[in-house]
Amino acid sequence: MRWLPLLLLLFACRDRAPTEAKVDVDQPQTKTVAFSKEVAKSTPPIGALVGPPTPTAARVKARSCAETKPVELATAQQLAVIGAGYGPAGGLVAWSTDTRKLALRTFDAKGQPTGETHELDVPAQLDRTYSVRVLANHYVVFLGETDYAGPAPTRKLFALVVGKDGAAIGKPLQIDIGNRAMVDDISPGAANGVLVYAGATPSTGVKDARLVTIYVAPDGAVSQSVRDYPDPVPGDRALPRFSLGEHAVIVLPDHVIVDGEMRASKSDPAIEGLYVAATHTGDKIPLLGLPKLLDDTKRRYGTLAIDGTRTFEAKVETGPLRAPFEDLASWSISSGDSGTSVTAFDKTVALTFPGIPKGLMGITTNVVWTGEQALVLFVAGKSVNIASLPCN
Repeated sequence: MRWLPLLLLLFACRDRAPTEAKVDVDQPQTKTVAFSKEVAKSTPPIGALVGPPTPTAARVKARSCAETKPVELATAQQLAVIGAGYGPAGGLVAWSTDTRKLALRTFDAKGQPTGETHELDVPAQLDRTYSVRVLANHYVVFLGETDYAGPAPTRKLFALVVGKDGAAIGKPLQIDIGNRAMVDDISPGAANGVLVYAGATPSTGVKDARLVTIYVAPDGAVSQSVRDYPDPVPGDRALPRFSLGEHAVIVLPDHVIVDGEMRASKSDPAIEGLYVAATHTGDKIPLLGLPKLLDDTKRRYGTLAIDGTRTFEAKVETGPLRAPFEDLASWSISSGDSGTSVTAFDKTVALTFPGIPKGLMGITTNVVWTGEQALVLFVAGKSVNIASLPCN
């Protein structure tokens, strides 16, 4: 879709002597609670969204995008899987330099590294980054591993808190997602934390869905609480949509979770595609619905009340997008035999960077929006490169 939420950028950079530290892993220390109205009290509120900047209306109207000369940011001893996040105050990149190393570094809106590279020894299972989330005063780097030891593969997920200077704070905390095969999604960063939703996985005998609230205190200390719910679509992806504002809201098929409480929320059968405002004020969350999933030129607007009621206007609109959806930008990557391209502001740019791969998109080629421009990150062999993609 042309205005889907921003894709995360994956890239790396290292051109100064790294600062090394030894990092152990904290085991899960969680409070597991059954469904109840008191469940939201198990951790402090995580606050409103602190996501990457949205483009201005002028940027949305841009139609001409061009490549710039890429710059090598780092080399790695293995195929570098890289995560990055950018927020109002800057960004952080995390990448694996070899089997037992993790590197961290901050960067600015033009993709230039700032500060020093912080390199950490980590257990082997943490040698790949899953994603990066931006909070008000910290970053959270998610590190993942698939455990193949049991009868069915299970996912292990860890969270490492990082300061605004790019230095790790404390130990990676293992997130208590239980014996699940996958994580459905991780919310954008809120002021003080992140939500992780992991659905049921019948292959491992897990019948309930789990919501993990990760809270980061002002000093960087991290804690978590877990809440289990009947899975609305057991054995299938729930595709959770998050809206963080005065309430922490997760929209699911025919259900909604508001501040930890699951409520019925009947989906409109006339809406095939649903988009939820990433942030909100008050007790209503803006919605954008598509009568036809693959046709985003026809739209119906509506709201979700915190009691779970979904209401859509009868009129189908085809004009410019309404607030708060008008400033959303889409960055999508296509990769195949014909090469790799990036679609930006509805304009497809074929990427001709030397060595850019044709496969493994999302691992070796990604994009991040900084509020001023897009940054294209790609791995050519074991070399990690960055190039800006200005659109005018």
